Amino acid sequence: MSNNKFEIDFSFFKLNILITIFLMVLKLAGKINISDWIVFLPVLISIGWFFLIVFIIGLITLYFINKETNNNDEDDNSSEANSET
Repeated sequence: MSNNKFEIDFSFFKLNILITIFLMVLKLAGKINISDWIVFLPVLISIGWFFLIVFIIGLITLYFINKETNNNDEDDNSSEANSET
């Protein structure tokens, strides 16, 4: 007897590709009559989610960089104001 471990690597993107392939096969076989946009909609949604997540991470990064530079500017301005008086 062998002790095989089977791992299933499963993700949202892979699921959408499988759904798209399934819809494509059904459309080419003539079993369903739907638009080409609907066939590729699962893949388009997963790509859209990916770009939305990257965009949100970029916005959060810019927010923290801007916050840090503003803190440094305020520290520099307060030391200059104290030295002038």
